[in-house]
Parts: sequence; structure tokens; C-alpha cells
Amino acid sequence: MPLRLAYGLSAAAAATVVIVASTPSRPPTYDTRWQLLWGEQIAGADIPEYATGPTAHPLIIALGAIFSIVQRLTGLGDRLADDAIRALTVFAFLAAALAIGLLTSRIAGALAGAVTAAIVLTRPFLVESAVVAVFDVVFVAIVAWAVLATYERRWTAALVLLLAAGLVRPEAWLFSLVVAAVMLRSGEPVRAPAAALAVAAPVLWVLLDFAVTGDPLHSFTATRNAAAELGRDRGPLDAVLLAPVRVGQVVGREIALLLLVGLALAVFRRPVSMRTRQAISAFVVSVLAYFLVNAWGTSILARYLLAPALLGLPLIGLMLGRVLPDRAMRRGPEQYLAAALLLGLSVTLGARAASLRHISDAGRAEARQAAALHLAIDRLSGCRSVSTNDFFVVVDVARRLDLSPAQVRLVEANGGETRPAVTALAGDGSGRRERIGSIAVSGACTPR
Repeated sequence: MPLRLAYGLSAAAAATVVIVASTPSRPPTYDTRWQLLWGEQIAGADIPEYATGPTAHPLIIALGAIFSIVQRLTGLGDRLADDAIRALTVFAFLAAALAIGLLTSRIAGALAGAVTAAIVLTRPFLVESAVVAVFDVVFVAIVAWAVLATYERRWTAALVLLLAAGLVRPEAWLFSLVVAAVMLRSGEPVRAPAAALAVAAPVLWVLLDFAVTGDPLHSFTATRNAAAELGRDRGPLDAVLLAPVRVGQVVGREIALLLLVGLALAVFRRPVSMRTRQAISAFVVSVLAYFLVNAWGTSILARYLLAPALLGLPLIGLMLGRVLPDRAMRRGPEQYLAAALLLGLSVTLGARAASLRHISDAGRAEARQAAALHLAIDRLSGCRSVSTNDFFVVVDVARRLDLSPAQVRLVEANGGETRPAVTALAGDGSGRRERIGSIAVSGACTPR
């Protein structure tokens, strides 16, 4: 088994190199760029400025700091951090598909495992999230491998993985407590190191928030307040009612429906095997963790349902497992239904895979827009402060010009989450006025 895992992860790493090298170099998503900025500030021995940006995620910030240090030491160019986090996320996406396939194969065989892995690899939402470095993909990959480690009773590996996941999203905290409980139930002593691993993530997160802002609950309160200001869906009722819709956005409505059918088959069919109960438990824990974290004021976003959506996929394998029944079993309606299901899934997977072409087209367009923005920002090299009407470029200006976010003043910005038709960038100097695509630049400065 370890050798197969090594082969699988090596293949994922090789595929990552091919994908990153052969696709447009899109900038990371907005939230991820802020994590990289804060990491760069830490690498420069500065305190990260949480006041302006989205929720801080400690592990991604730490990676940003590491990438920044490597970039400074090697002089490999100003895109190293962006390309590195993108490569990491693509690798996490491929590793998540492998883990989901392995989890499915435990309860339904290799064929079902291959099909569920293919489902993951052909979901447009997941592919898009991976190529723009949405760090929730990293989170769900780590959790999936932690679940696999738990099933193999590799407790320390599971808790270490969940510690890492818990520094990306707080849903992993519940998984850590569940692993500790499973250890106790199985007769394993939960010694001090294991107990420390189980609670380390929330402690480290709170300590970082306190060190940076003086408020140990800053991440939660700031995220909740931002959701209220933006008028997003939030609260317990929305968390329940919108969960099926968001899961459909993540994996597709047809897969979400099959997931529910698989869950019903797993729960109501007797006898229920131990491995099936484990798959149900992992899914239930992921749903409960989603609700506990996101039902109390934070936005109900599709990416928050990544863990329930992917950890539910092995339950589909219970239906696929009936495609190749034992020779001694008589073929009946169940087998024919499963064969029809497999055929329908094959058609769906092919259609989804064909629809992924638009992601490459969108990537090229976004890469051109990013290049134009960077060119415009570089015109203001040497400015001590910059004004803009576009909230979404504050992080880019700060990173590109090595400024504090406080030195990028937001003026006449559109409210909510809308962007202005023309992005205005104005340096504190005078004399220059030019247009670069949809970006108006004014105020020449003397390079420092």
C-alpha cells in the first residue's frame, strides 16, 4: 500500500508540473493574494495588516512567508510565490482525487474508486478553484488524506495532517477531536503529544490573531462582520437550506443527487459493513463541522462545502460496486440499474471534461488582464502612496510596490463586491496620465 501511494503521489506531482507549465499563468484568487502579502510582511519582519483584507489563514500565510524568503534568497523573480501556491493547489487537487478514489475503493472496489476519482477530476468548480489557487482545495486534500490515515490507524499522521488542515480552515478542529475520540474508543492511549496535536490548531490560530490584532477572535468576528456588510447569505437557516445547492455547485447536481441516493443505500441497507459505517461517519462529521463553523454569521459559500461534497462521493461507490457482482449472485434489477448508472456517469464525465476547455480560455484572458494591471502599477514605482477606486487591486498595488496596505488609499470605490468600469491608480506625484486597457494611471513618481 505505501508503494502504491508513493506511485500515485509521484504521478500527481508529475502531472502538476505538466499542468502548471502548459497552462496560462493566472494570478491566485483575491483571498490567496492577501495571504501571500501577509506572508511577505512577516518575511520582512513586519506585522501583517489584517485590517483591510479578508480572513487570515495561518498556514497559507506561513507558506507565503516561506515563498517570499526563497524568492529573496534566489532572485527567481517576482512571480515565484504566485506560481508556487498555484502549483501547490493543483497538486492538492490531484492528491484529493487520489485520496477520494482510495477511500471509495475501500468500500466498493477499484472500479468504483476510479470512477469517483474521475468525478473529482472533471468537476469544473474544482478545476477552476485549483488553477486560481483557492486554498480550500488544499484544506480538503489534507482532510481526505487524514481520514485515510485514520482508517489505517495511523493516528499520529492523521493528527499532524489535521493540524495543518486546521490552520487553513477551522472545520478540521472537529475532525481532530473525533480522531482523538476514536483513539480512545479503540483502546489507544491518548498521550500528551497526541492531545497537543488535537488542540494545537485552534490554539495557534487564536494566538496569531491575538499577536497581530490584540483580539483572539479577530478572524471569526471580522469574517462575520464582513458577511453582514456585504449582505451575503448567512445564519443557521441559510446554512441548512443552501447546503444542497452549494454541494450541487461543487460537484454538479447529478452527482449531488447520486450522493444522497448512496447515503440512503448506505444507511438503510443491511447489513452495514464497518467500512461503510466509517465512510458515513466521515461524511457526517464533515457536514456537522461545516454547520458548526458556518452557521453563526459567516457567509455560506460553495467552497465551504468542499469537504462534505468530496467525502460524500465514496457513498456513490456503494451503487457502482454492484456493477460487477459476484459470479454466484444472480443478475437482477439492482445490477442492471447499476450498469445503467455507470453508463450515465460515463456520459456525464465526458460532457464535464469537454466543458473544461473554457477554463483555459478564461485563464488566458485573466493572465492578460493581470499583465496589464502589473504594467500599470509599475508606472507608479517610487510612489510613497497610491490612491485607487478599486478595492480588489489594493493587495496587488501593495505587493507590487512593496507598500503597506494602509498606503494604498481607497477613494470613490463602488460599494459591496462590484468593481468599477475603469480602475483608477493615482500616485502621490504629478505629471503622468495614461490609459492601459481599462486602467487609468496618473501621478508619476521618482523611483526610490
